[in-house]
Amino acid sequence: MMTSAWPFDHCDIVEELSGGSNRRFFRVRCAKGVFVVMQAQVKEIERYIKVRDKLSISGIGVPSIVDVKDKFVLLEDLGDLSLYKYVKTYGPSVDIYKKVMSELIKLQKSNIDGLPVFGREKLFGEFLHFKRFYVPYVGIDVKSWDEKVYFLVEKCHNAAYVPMHRDLQSTNIFIKNGKIYFVDFQDMHMGPLYFDIASLLFDPYIMLKTDLIWQLVEYYKGIVKIEFEREGLLSCGVLRLMQALGAFVKLSMEGKVFFERFIKAGRLRLMELLRDMELSDMADLL
Repeated sequence: MMTSAWPFDHCDIVEELSGGSNRRFFRVRCAKGVFVVMQAQVKEIERYIKVRDKLSISGIGVPSIVDVKDKFVLLEDLGDLSLYKYVKTYGPSVDIYKKVMSELIKLQKSNIDGLPVFGREKLFGEFLHFKRFYVPYVGIDVKSWDEKVYFLVEKCHNAAYVPMHRDLQSTNIFIKNGKIYFVDFQDMHMGPLYFDIASLLFDPYIMLKTDLIWQLVEYYKGIVKIEFEREGLLSCGVLRLMQALGAFVKLSMEGKVFFERFIKAGRLRLMELLRDMELSDMADLL
């Protein structure tokens, strides 16, 4: 437990919260209540505050900032009810996903200047992450995949570019007092419209049933009011799942065993999307 250089007087650490990033999070009990402390590098803190403030101005649910001191930010505690825990406890409610998608639409329409672009190179980088970590883990040969992945990159890239959360999955979405909140948003980019909705609906943590996914896609299409192509969504979903599988293996190797249990689910969902894209030869190798 980290205590050195602790900057907040009258705040005691209750627990360290888990996560997949290099940043550290602590739930703390202070004289004025219970909060969460994020510890990160100063540049990360500055970026977090800038993006958070822009999202808040756009009316998007994000944790409020109570205090900032050097490498530490004292944040509103959103509680423990992530979308992941909600679905595991109550089941995959259509209504809760509609609320999340409505919040996502607000994010995609938000005005945040200076966001880096998540273009072709970074989209292909999702596959490179997969090759670096997942491929050695399972021992498959993907030497012939580059051309097919470039095809997927183009399909994904051809969508309208909008503000993109970049990691919009169920453990980064919280429900507090009936309101949806996003966390882990500091890595936002301008990127393909399909990427965040693919991250949400094809999330290996949840494994929504296929018929529910496409029901929710139809709802999203109705509210996004931007040209929408099934193949673009599937392509972004494949790239996202490749990155997720690489991340699950990497984090598992680092001793974060929580992530190991989702490797199989991620593999099954990736196989499904590849087959939907008529890339069964790739799916069969997984």
